[in-house]
Amino acid sequence: MADIICLGCVPWDYLKIAPQQTMKEMGGVGRVLYIERPRSIAGLVCDFSKSVGEWKYCFSAPREVAEKVYVITPLPAMPMRTSSLLANRITIGMAGKRALRAANKLGFKNPVFWNYLPQGNFLYNRLGESLRVYDVVDEYSAFPKMDKTLCERMERAAVEKAEIVFAISPPLVEKRKEWNRNTFLCPIGAETEMFFSNSDGEIPQALANLKRPVIGYYGAIDKRFGFELLGAVAESMKDATFACFGPVREKEKAESLAGLGNVIFPGPIPYEELPRYARHFDVCHLPYAQSEFNRYIFPNKTFEYLATGNPVVTTPVPALDYLAEAGALRIASGAEEYEKALRAALAEGRAEAEKRKEIARANSWAKRAEKMWRVVRAWQDGERDREVLARMVEP
Repeated sequence: MADIICLGCVPWDYLKIAPQQTMKEMGGVGRVLYIERPRSIAGLVCDFSKSVGEWKYCFSAPREVAEKVYVITPLPAMPMRTSSLLANRITIGMAGKRALRAANKLGFKNPVFWNYLPQGNFLYNRLGESLRVYDVVDEYSAFPKMDKTLCERMERAAVEKAEIVFAISPPLVEKRKEWNRNTFLCPIGAETEMFFSNSDGEIPQALANLKRPVIGYYGAIDKRFGFELLGAVAESMKDATFACFGPVREKEKAESLAGLGNVIFPGPIPYEELPRYARHFDVCHLPYAQSEFNRYIFPNKTFEYLATGNPVVTTPVPALDYLAEAGALRIASGAEEYEKALRAALAEGRAEAEKRKEIARANSWAKRAEKMWRVVRAWQDGERDREVLARMVEP
């Protein structure tokens, strides 16, 4: 049985993204101790009603959240963590001490340290680990409030000192290969079975009375969202409804688009309801703004969309190029091209639905974890040929 200590980049109950999904699957190969990312004191104060319940977790025993998966909550982060190396060192150091006590209590032996944060390098060689894995799911230096120089300094240390580095997109891989040749492309996964089995239910009321066709999106509606692009396309596609589900964080821009009459923002959808909504879109799309941050992403919803069988259209995201080459989705840049892609997708409909579902099926979270663990085991068994390891994990 393997033991894994994971430093996550989000709290365990925050959405359902790569760290939690991967670690939940890793519970199938051994025990996992998941360290939640330390929250800021300001965040705890602003969300006081919720944080009261969380404070107790900072002092409680590891809680089992899934089979063989345990979670601990560290003390809040030191102030100035976005600009101070010392604040990050102290914050992560405190989290590491708590993790080590928890791991000893659980009887962990020679664990693999699975890291999701640049700051995680401060825990290297402090957890009794036998192997260090860095799983890169974001370009943290591109975050607006983060000191870029500080972040890249910590990032480089996290990459250079790890035996194995995984990254979800080609741009993330290329940058890190300069620091560690054992960096491998490993796209994110999806809960594909959930989308296969629950996607044909009754049409939700929020979609039932909309003018067809419906071009659908769900997810955060924030600075990453392509408001200008969507506005231009919606202006020339008055025959379609653009339904944008999710929390709106750019309210003025959303209100401006809603004024067009065929763009709606009905609000968030509960996670378990996503398949039912997405299945009843005529086209699923990813209208991202072209930005430095978006260049590095692999959108979490990509394989969820494909699992519905619906056609998918996206703005340029380098991580998705190979899916476009495989005919799984369409990539278009600029309003005119994007409209053409949407109309082509509408004309195609579900003709290629099974092909898209098969691609999604091959990219479940379980498949992703299985491939990554294969690389870890091969490394532990002495395999050092990068090409051999890459073939185990790359799409």
